[in-house]
Amino acid sequence: MKRIKWVIGAGAIISVACLLDGCVGNIDKPAATYKTYCGGCHNLPDPAQLTKGVWERLVLPEMGARLGVKIEGYDPYRRVDMNEKMLLQSNNVYPEKPMISDSDWEAVTKYILENAPDSMPADLARVERSSVLTQFSPTFIKTEDFKGSLVTHFRHVDDEKGVYGANANGQIWKWEPGDSARIEETFKTSVVSFNRSMGREFVVEMGQMHPTEQSLGTLWEVTPDQPQRKVAEFLQRPVFSLVEDFDGDGTDEILVCEFGNLIGQLTLISDIDGRREKTQLLPYAGCIKVEVHDMDNDGLKDLVVLVSQGNEGAYILYQGKGLTFAARQILRLNPLYGSSDLELFDYDGDGDMDIAVAHGDNADYSPILKPYHGMRLFLNDGKNNFEEAFFFPAYGATQVEAVDFDQDGDVDFAISCFFPDFDNNPKESFIYLENTSSADFSFQPHTLANADDGRWIVMESGDIDLDGDTDLILGSFTYSPAFTPKSFIDKWNASTTDVLYLENKLK
Repeated sequence: MKRIKWVIGAGAIISVACLLDGCVGNIDKPAATYKTYCGGCHNLPDPAQLTKGVWERLVLPEMGARLGVKIEGYDPYRRVDMNEKMLLQSNNVYPEKPMISDSDWEAVTKYILENAPDSMPADLARVERSSVLTQFSPTFIKTEDFKGSLVTHFRHVDDEKGVYGANANGQIWKWEPGDSARIEETFKTSVVSFNRSMGREFVVEMGQMHPTEQSLGTLWEVTPDQPQRKVAEFLQRPVFSLVEDFDGDGTDEILVCEFGNLIGQLTLISDIDGRREKTQLLPYAGCIKVEVHDMDNDGLKDLVVLVSQGNEGAYILYQGKGLTFAARQILRLNPLYGSSDLELFDYDGDGDMDIAVAHGDNADYSPILKPYHGMRLFLNDGKNNFEEAFFFPAYGATQVEAVDFDQDGDVDFAISCFFPDFDNNPKESFIYLENTSSADFSFQPHTLANADDGRWIVMESGDIDLDGDTDLILGSFTYSPAFTPKSFIDKWNASTTDVLYLENKLK
């Protein structure tokens, strides 16, 4: 699944480990029971947001297991080994004793199924909403000698021509326009993050791509005279890293999003008396992306963190003295949204940072087309309170880049979609939103007719050809964690396309 901004295993799982203790108001008893047991630690989904069949077959059994309810025929440990099972048990992910009475569980189940629709038809009006993309010139590129494509990461370095990429076979490569990709380094498993700082390269190796609680990830430091030195190991399914000198002492700290699966965290790796030490900054599974900015104007670098999985939302971690951070949740999102990417930028030019989030991971317990997937823009009121101002619906939205691509003074958006509507509208694997009226949130969407030549999981923007405008590059990953029409799988396996380079023709 995100700089990799991973989606495999993210999103659409409903965490129900907490209970509400207060009054739920004057609402009917089944709805009140649902709110009490299912709205304690995450935003409460509307039963109408999933079909009856998905609730019954996939989501309710997992919800029950999180509340200690034994559903006949459902084993929450069915896909894990003994070590993972012990880890889940020690964290009480699936309680041994029920946290809900039989009558209340029956009420919750009945309420959900009575209010869920039988089906959710695709929105066919989207097929005709886009114009043909002309601002960018597409080039489809081969970078790997594997069947299908397995791109997992991009990193563009400012003022450097080309882009670095990585794949699930552990290779890091460099590609420049007009040239072939050349391999720079090789690791044992999927490379999901690459950073360069002070003549050193920091590489994150995922360990295992499939959802797992195992701590198999590794952070490497690579220098010209000392290749592949371990900085940290036993990372829990890491998906993103960032290198920054947070305290201004001349030594880099490293942030790692240990996505995990049902257990995970945001980790700070710092240098203490010549030793690398790990500190947990957030204790949540699904930490997937971090941006750095001084959010309270106190001269210290703060963190804006996107968390997916059940406890879905965004946090500001305000930096204090001694590399300490205080967390405040700024967005509490529906766990069905499947958040997979966050961009921090000033949309309205008022001097504070706004947020765009891509929602669309669809790989877990509810793999159906969701009308509430897409990109949301949240505006800052100047005090780091955020309110949704704009929503662009897009099935399976996975990545978003917020840039003034046409250099007309406002922010445009590029959106890649790993889970588009393959049956009716596969061209919306990539969508470019041209800003036509920033104040009115008016955008003209553009697509490519052959955008479905790959399955775009990672995306990066930058002046890749060094001609003065911002280009885009998308990486394809054709392993399918959810149902995909066989015709597309056969097409991708026979294709030589790994990368889509969109050259901005503005200059």
